[in-house]
Amino acid sequence: MSSLVVAIYSRKSRFTGKGDSLENQIEICREYIRLHFLCNDISFLVYEDEGYSGSNMRRPGMSKLLSYAKNNRIDILICYRLDRVSRSVSDFSGFIELLGSMGIKFISVRENFDTTTPMGRAMLHIASVFAQLERETIAERISDSLRSLARQGYWLGGETPTGYISKKVIYEDVSGKKRSYYILDLCKEESDKIKLIYDCYVKFKSYTGVMKYLAEKRIYTKKGSEYGYYSIRYILTNPVYCTADNDVYEYLVKNDYSIYSERELFDGKHGLIAYNKHNEKKNGEGRMKYYKDWIIAVGEHEGIIDSNTWIQVQKIIGVLACDKRHIAYKSNALLSGVLICKKCGGYMQPKTTGTINADNTRKFYYLCENKRCSRGSTCNQINVSGNSLDNQIFAHINLFVEKENTHISHENIRIFIDRLVEKIEWDGTYATIYFRNQLYS
Repeated sequence: MSSLVVAIYSRKSRFTGKGDSLENQIEICREYIRLHFLCNDISFLVYEDEGYSGSNMRRPGMSKLLSYAKNNRIDILICYRLDRVSRSVSDFSGFIELLGSMGIKFISVRENFDTTTPMGRAMLHIASVFAQLERETIAERISDSLRSLARQGYWLGGETPTGYISKKVIYEDVSGKKRSYYILDLCKEESDKIKLIYDCYVKFKSYTGVMKYLAEKRIYTKKGSEYGYYSIRYILTNPVYCTADNDVYEYLVKNDYSIYSERELFDGKHGLIAYNKHNEKKNGEGRMKYYKDWIIAVGEHEGIIDSNTWIQVQKIIGVLACDKRHIAYKSNALLSGVLICKKCGGYMQPKTTGTINADNTRKFYYLCENKRCSRGSTCNQINVSGNSLDNQIFAHINLFVEKENTHISHENIRIFIDRLVEKIEWDGTYATIYFRNQLYS
């Protein structure tokens, strides 16, 4: 063998210096190649992903590797361990097939797998099944742990909600060892802001109205910035502020929330805590789960908002969300009520122009509602051609449903969107469709 081009791929989920660090993985792979391949001319290409999960293939290092491999020579792709590539069976199988189509040999050092032999290929797929099983088992353990902690009402950390401070409680267990957990403690100054935000929303019935009022009164977040769409929405939909009493218990049961506290604990003296609100972070972003998947429990902290006000706000939010979707039926704009500005989280609404297209339809564009209301002070998102985006989304959705041997017509596309699409985000360049159970962009 006169020369050899070897790509080394390394991945680590978290930024730590322990265990199989990226540097250790790379050095082990280099040493393996030197020991097993008698070649004087070996070129190493190194691709790294630090801080990225193995649950999907969307990683910058992996993307660069595959992009390079499509147009350049790579003889071998080597990694330290199989799950460094992926913990998903379907992703891994597709990845191996892709490498095979490009004539690239795959080696996993720790498992000693080699795709040049039938047995090696079979063992790779078996190992990938166990890697996925391990991931799902870990996720199940975490879920069980969350439920256990929920019953005790502990605060599990993360960013402390506005209106509270995180307080450490130290105690001794049955063996005399010192243990600790955290609870939320009321912060008077910040809690007054929370009450004001709820009162404003009941009055204005609009996130934008609340934002505008707070900006005019120079009321800022604890970080000193203006309140934005996401921060207002988070405060108004967060059960942590609600006083746990019989009324809110009935509301939660009626709306199919998962409650992990006994009814007698809803005594009107404590607030609520919501666990399991976000999906596993992918590429640094954790998506909010549907509220029915949350775990609701009575906490040890004091609620800020009475249950009647909190319930009233949830009902207003629900009604307005439905109204925004219904606007679409009265407009030629396909995406009214589902197109969201990624920059601020506001709805993007259609605005028509005086120009008529060749097909006799009126030209229009989507404009961020917060940008319009604030005249660009709270958001400066780029507008997008409504005619063009509608056509692109229509085509994308039809490509997606063709897998199920279904075709969507212009007449029923909106019905399909209302039933299956959670939202569509516009980032100024691209639109991403979030189906209720999966992502397609």
